[in-house]
Amino acid sequence: MFHPVTAQVDEYPWLADILQDESLPGTVYGDDSVVWGTSLGPYLNSTELKERLDLMTSTFPQLVSPFVLGESYEGKTIHGIVLTVPQQTSLEKKYDSILVGAHHAREAITVIDIVLFAERVIKAYLEGDSWAVDLLTTVNLHIVPMLNPDGVDFLHQFPWQRKNMQLFDGDFDGFLSDNFEAQDVDGDGYVHMILSDAGGFDGYEGIDGDDNDTRTGEDLPGGIDLNRNYAYEFVGDGSSTSPNSYTYRGPEPFSAPETLAFSEYALANHFTMSMSLHSGIEAIIAPWGYTPFAAPDAQLFDRIMTELQMRAYYPSWAEVGGYGVNGEWGDWMYGELGSIAMTIETYGADTLQVTNNRYYGIWDAFNPAANNIYDQTMFGVQKHLDYYFTVPQQDYFPQYVDVGNVAFDRHDGQLAYEIEILSVEEGVDLQVEIYNPETYLWESIHTNDYLALSDVHYEIIDVADTVADEHIRTYIGDSSKGWSYYTDFSDGPVGEGLFGDLLLRTSSTPASETSDTEPSGATLSTVIMFSSALVVLVIRNRR
Repeated sequence: MFHPVTAQVDEYPWLADILQDESLPGTVYGDDSVVWGTSLGPYLNSTELKERLDLMTSTFPQLVSPFVLGESYEGKTIHGIVLTVPQQTSLEKKYDSILVGAHHAREAITVIDIVLFAERVIKAYLEGDSWAVDLLTTVNLHIVPMLNPDGVDFLHQFPWQRKNMQLFDGDFDGFLSDNFEAQDVDGDGYVHMILSDAGGFDGYEGIDGDDNDTRTGEDLPGGIDLNRNYAYEFVGDGSSTSPNSYTYRGPEPFSAPETLAFSEYALANHFTMSMSLHSGIEAIIAPWGYTPFAAPDAQLFDRIMTELQMRAYYPSWAEVGGYGVNGEWGDWMYGELGSIAMTIETYGADTLQVTNNRYYGIWDAFNPAANNIYDQTMFGVQKHLDYYFTVPQQDYFPQYVDVGNVAFDRHDGQLAYEIEILSVEEGVDLQVEIYNPETYLWESIHTNDYLALSDVHYEIIDVADTVADEHIRTYIGDSSKGWSYYTDFSDGPVGEGLFGDLLLRTSSTPASETSDTEPSGATLSTVIMFSSALVVLVIRNRR
């Protein structure tokens, strides 16, 4: 008897089987992508990725739906798929989550990591594995394996490429067409970074391009660092204004077509969980990237990170001495959209060496050898992914809290609140923090371990009048799981909570003339009283 599911599993060329082929080569002399050429050997270029996603879609149409994220700078289609199964009932809650790879071109292992994970989910579901069945029953999993196809497709010429391929006049000579000077001139498998006698960067092995400036290899193939081009804390020391820098953030947020396309897709979908994969080191990263200050949901992130590390220990970003970043994907996903967004650095090796003022081994610093790909990903990031996207099934998230009127006033050294909890299944925590400009830290000045369905009145004394109103913030939710509601005036008139878009509308109406009339289209209105102004806080329902 013919069993279509069995046939699908047996006949599909699973990537896991390909990666376990004993004939795959080990360490390749030279930068592997240069040696392999356009095919990138066992790795995937953009054409090969599309072919595999198309095959996945046509073979498993009951589980896989394709979508187009947008186009790259060079006009390549950025492909994605959604893994899901139909809801069993109209009342069933399904979460949307997203997984994205190859923000940075030379981190080609992230594409393999993601495709392997997608196929593992499909195969496990068809074989009746309860983990995969529960996952796809609970989650619509959106997958974008290669956000930067232009850069990935250029690795066979320039394995150092990190950014997209957006042209710029890197040496400010008026020429754009000379941005491809770096190449393997001597045919030894490496495109060398050349250092000056003093140890500084002098250029790359290459040619003198159309500019005929007598310099060789100083003009690079573009572009913008996609992971510095998002519209959250865009400006700062964690990115560069120089087009020649590997962390060039671009002239403005979303000035790269790849990040603009991603932002439009993310804005059209509410992603409860979001994950981005990188390589260059092994580490787990949670917001914030732009500041060492703790994120509002730091306890929730810490709880998830602890669970991840129980499965395959990767250190945290702080444990590996991570640096600050600006305009970063995770900060935008979390800070702007309220998604629980984390980044995993999936692989790194200390292979760079200097001989005769030339750097060697850039490919191997970011990507494992062909015969080590399977073990590296299966015993590392795959274990993290297996758990991460099942988080909505866990008892992690705080309950949604409807908050009514919040009266806030401060005078004579006292900070006074009046809070009304409109609906809540259980009691919730409340915490008030104040920013200390001397220590650069937020300090808790009040914690109430339990708020019931009722009005709550209290006062906090001994708050200095010199503390600005914008340095006070309030959290309501579950302190062990995260906060579903908070006001944060430290970054201007927007606060973000896990389950709500918070929009602050200021008014010159005197406090004595306040009104709690609900704005049109909103589900909830909160009045926050200041001594000289009225702020109306609107919480809109998530889609």
